[in-house]
Amino acid sequence: MKKSIFVHIGTHKTGTSIIQKILIENPNALKKEGVKYINLHNFKRAAVIVKLEAENVSLVEELKSFINSYIDESYNKYIICCEYLSGNPKLLYQNVLTVAKLLHQSLTEFEEKKIFVALRKQEQFIQSIYTQYVHQAEDVPIETFLDKTKLEHIKWSGFVEKYRSVFGTQNVTCVPYDKKVLEKKNILNRFGEFSNVSFLKQVSLETLNHGYSKEAMAIAKECNPELSKEEQKILRQILQTHLSKDVFSKYELLSKEDVDDLDAFFKADNEILFQTYLSGFGITAFSHSVGQSESSSKEKNAYAKLIIVLLKRVNTLSKLKISSVDAMSKSELKVILVGIKRGLKRRLKRLIKKDIHVYNENIELKKKFGNYKQAVVLGSSSSINKLDVTEYADDFVISVGNFYEHPKINEINPKIHVFAASHPPITNEVLEAWWKRCNEILPKHTPILVEKRDRGVAETIFADREVYYYSYGGHLPVDFTRPVMSPWSVTIIALQLAIYCKSEKIGILGVNHDWQGLTTYAHFYDHNKPSLEYYLKQAGIDVSHQQTDKRLPKSRLYKEYRLYQQYEALKAETERLGINIYNYDPFSDFDVFELDKKTELIIDEENNG
Repeated sequence: MKKSIFVHIGTHKTGTSIIQKILIENPNALKKEGVKYINLHNFKRAAVIVKLEAENVSLVEELKSFINSYIDESYNKYIICCEYLSGNPKLLYQNVLTVAKLLHQSLTEFEEKKIFVALRKQEQFIQSIYTQYVHQAEDVPIETFLDKTKLEHIKWSGFVEKYRSVFGTQNVTCVPYDKKVLEKKNILNRFGEFSNVSFLKQVSLETLNHGYSKEAMAIAKECNPELSKEEQKILRQILQTHLSKDVFSKYELLSKEDVDDLDAFFKADNEILFQTYLSGFGITAFSHSVGQSESSSKEKNAYAKLIIVLLKRVNTLSKLKISSVDAMSKSELKVILVGIKRGLKRRLKRLIKKDIHVYNENIELKKKFGNYKQAVVLGSSSSINKLDVTEYADDFVISVGNFYEHPKINEINPKIHVFAASHPPITNEVLEAWWKRCNEILPKHTPILVEKRDRGVAETIFADREVYYYSYGGHLPVDFTRPVMSPWSVTIIALQLAIYCKSEKIGILGVNHDWQGLTTYAHFYDHNKPSLEYYLKQAGIDVSHQQTDKRLPKSRLYKEYRLYQQYEALKAETERLGINIYNYDPFSDFDVFELDKKTELIIDEENNG
């Protein structure tokens, strides 16, 4: 069967993030059309591609091996979407030819190789890239991108020709990232037409990565150097929510003179670009971007005033002489900082006249997983070894705790992995070892949900993946932007997440809680191999208290009783919401939720041994 691959190479800041999101979250829709998405961000050396400056034989072989690992005889069409394939944005794609050659040499198994590239007006592209680095708290002066020797590389006709010289003229398609073109059909619809995938031709998109307004840029540049990574993330979310730039509205970070100079510099090449490469879109030049809407100016001014207050107070504190700071006790300094925080919270409430959401970014969880009709929660009881749970790979699979140790974790394709808060006897050292193992094995595209007390460890260990945070101490109804019901089992958190994302049907497998406390809770994995129990033993921590050595130990009985009360509360809540929870596990007697034992999942050990 002839195999074709369609590669969206970017460029940066042309909607690639949301395209990747749609492709990752809809494998079943793609599968119906014989299409498979190859997520290049899971390639362990993906970041090396961006900065590649010379031929690298070993990288070619590794990339080829990674891509070929996705090839399956049941698919004849493959998709890659990765802006890394445009080259290094800091150098304005000076290395694009080297990257193009690397990609071509890695696709030898495909008879048909097609390239798709989106291009935006250069002065807006430069300001957008600069904004991205400010988002990331990187100090890259905007003047870096105005060097004429670098600007030569984003004369787009030359950029496109480099890819055409490698893949062939007929195999490279360009689209202008321009409002007049994309308001009729969005960038994913255009890519769907290019790759002839019906599902993609019809998808509607919402913008996730909002650009910063001029005011937001100034605030970010002032604040980021003084903030931790997590604080930078919170500031970014606030600025994108309340001081963002309208989609396709113009950036105003360069002076009018700089913009005019750039337009003049690229004028001749852009005329060639539209005549030669972009002639079929009904426009002869990039559209002029419009100014930012003022519809929310009142709210934006309020936030600007808030940040100004913050900066003034921080500056006042930072200007204290070193001697006076040394003379202050830690408790005195803490009192000052607590006072600042309280004052800011009061002012914030007055300014926006609404409650502060503790984890506002968790609204994204609904957007990310709200389209799945069925959620499946996978626990770690021993019955999992008897079941083929790969059947749920296209559903909203929520894995928990040690489940990442499952030998088929990639095929199971969890959409998110949940950890409960660490607690004694788990030490920081044990937690770090346990989570390092998780980060190595869990698919890189799978985000993590972590309780806030473990934020510091999570930021370090899971620095290269998407992480969401929640906290205990809340009540029903479930709202992950606020504290949620404190669990007696991590399964309680997983079920609350499925409810929050409004899954119509929720199934649980690998959960066999016993309210009578009669049996030991056995796991599907070996405690003598990497697992939480393994790392506890390595640290010399006794975990025998977790085993049921006696019938009806009181502590176990009380815990199970409280846990069952929580399950009953969730059952009542889902009945109120019209959501059905079922226990799918054919080997489980856990009967708070209706039993719908999926015997078809049982592995035929005789034929699979």
